[in-house]
Amino acid sequence: MKKYKNILEFKNNKLVIDYLLVRPSEFINYRRNLKDYMRPLTGETEITEALRALSKAGILFEKRMKDGKNYRLSTKSKPFKEILNGYYMSDIKTLINSNYMSYMIEKRGIVEVFDLINDKLIDFNFKKEATTSLLNLPVTKKEYDEFARNIQINISEIKPHKMDPKSTKNVNLSEELNKIHENLSSKKLKHIEILGYLQTAEAVQFYRKNIHKSVKEGLNNLYERNVITKGLREFLVCDNYLSPFTSYPVNGTLHLLISQQFQRIYNSAYLLKGNSLDLLSQRAAVIYEFFPDILFELFSFDPPEKKYIESITKQMILYWNVASTRFDYCYYFAEKCVQEPGNYHITSDGFSYSIIDLERDKPLLSDSVERSILWKGSIPRTFVYAGDHKFDDELMDNPFDSLRPCVTFSDLGIRDDAIPFNEIMAELESRLAKLKKEDERE
Repeated sequence: MKKYKNILEFKNNKLVIDYLLVRPSEFINYRRNLKDYMRPLTGETEITEALRALSKAGILFEKRMKDGKNYRLSTKSKPFKEILNGYYMSDIKTLINSNYMSYMIEKRGIVEVFDLINDKLIDFNFKKEATTSLLNLPVTKKEYDEFARNIQINISEIKPHKMDPKSTKNVNLSEELNKIHENLSSKKLKHIEILGYLQTAEAVQFYRKNIHKSVKEGLNNLYERNVITKGLREFLVCDNYLSPFTSYPVNGTLHLLISQQFQRIYNSAYLLKGNSLDLLSQRAAVIYEFFPDILFELFSFDPPEKKYIESITKQMILYWNVASTRFDYCYYFAEKCVQEPGNYHITSDGFSYSIIDLERDKPLLSDSVERSILWKGSIPRTFVYAGDHKFDDELMDNPFDSLRPCVTFSDLGIRDDAIPFNEIMAELESRLAKLKKEDERE
């Protein structure tokens, strides 16, 4: 006798589920509902046996009513997995696009449903079908609208942390800079994590359409309340659009800016159809234009002595000059690769630099080029236009003394000359002095 791995391998069982997928919230009765649908396809005895078997397996919830036994599809995890496995190899599109799938999300939520289908996402075809279908369901959009509203509220209501003047506790600045991030637990951000497992281009577009605006509004509220500086607001908004799955609020501000030594400007971005490389330049330009803001975020909680501020500022200038030199090299190769509208992921692991064509899942740079770009840019250089779209490069005389612009900044119409250390320090000290007076008045 043949052994079946799944109860839906029985033809009649599958016919019953096919019928119920369309009407998952209804109780159905054999004579009132199923008879006319199934009798042309199978016998009455087979139909009742199918209902009994599915009920015994827990896939159908059974309830006695005036007209006899009635059945409804279960929304519990184990029955859903059984149905998923039954449709997985033969007719997964029917299940994913069914009313039952929408009903499951409505009853259990997208996070729980995702956990039930997650193990199937290693299958490219399933992942592609699941992404397109799930992200287009009205019930998914509704849940993400609510998630986006909550994200905006959570960000907007964050309060600035004030130092207790009587405290002698040794403060960890890196922890304090991440206060905004820490207010949002990983559980609250599960909806963003889910998108990172789906087809990349569609998931990024979904995020930009349904979540990005709420993050932006939340950050705008923080800026208006003077919780964060304009520079940090501008950077986080731009970064959230370019690379949502690793941006704030998934990662904290310090991780994105300082701990990576400004590598963020070249190591993570999605350029989808309609996006230009100018977006990369704009994210980098925010740090350059608002460099005192970025340093103010570092020092404002518990400013050290002036000599330490000067020392750290010079160190940060060096980090920027290395990162911006690398950015110029990275941009040069990106410009060569991203010639036509498409979907691209620009990324770096800190040692190599890659440009991935998402539509073909193919790297566009050779292994040797990927490995050499960041190494070549590891020493700060200045680039001088030599005509015919060519530049000569020279080592910076003193990479601690001034902030170098990226070559592309001139195309954005922003300041593109070196910003001296003294200018940065003057603005930074002015802001810290103002902050000190405000704290004293309080």
